[in-house]
Amino acid sequence: RVRLRTFRDAVPLAVGDDGCRAGVEEKCTSREALTMELEVGQRATRELVVDEEMVRKYAEITGDYNPLHFDAEFAAHTRFGRLMAQGGIATGMLHALVAMEMPGPGSVFMRQSWTFPAPVYIGDTLRAEATVKSVRAKRNMAELEFEVKNQDGTVVLNGEALILQDDGSS
Repeated sequence: RVRLRTFRDAVPLAVGDDGCRAGVEEKCTSREALTMELEVGQRATRELVVDEEMVRKYAEITGDYNPLHFDAEFAAHTRFGRLMAQGGIATGMLHALVAMEMPGPGSVFMRQSWTFPAPVYIGDTLRAEATVKSVRAKRNMAELEFEVKNQDGTVVLNGEALILQDDGSS
């Protein structure tokens, strides 16, 4: 077992001089260190239903207005046969899983490699799973393996990444 430090309430909306989130009435714990155990084989999951609004919002943020995502007639004449979601929506699930679940707050991707064996269609329910493959305790780093499946069990993304968790002590 390897212990990595993380922090509770690490996503402040507006932070005051005391480091607390504005408008939060409960005791501020934004800098209260917690210890999280991370071990090889440990898993975490996250689910998401992909809808048209999500695809539109992603395009607004990134500028990805590929007709595969918005033009049903165009998409119908491609190998995909219908409208599909941007790949970044599936990878974004993994970023959220790492940042919020495992290892948790303070985590960033140092390296990542993804493959997309099948498309994600609008209306799909995605289930992402991360598995710890190795841990570098002295560097607060871990290698994770990822797999995202749709509601039919079809793998739509797989890959691996090297994650660094900054414990906020510097």
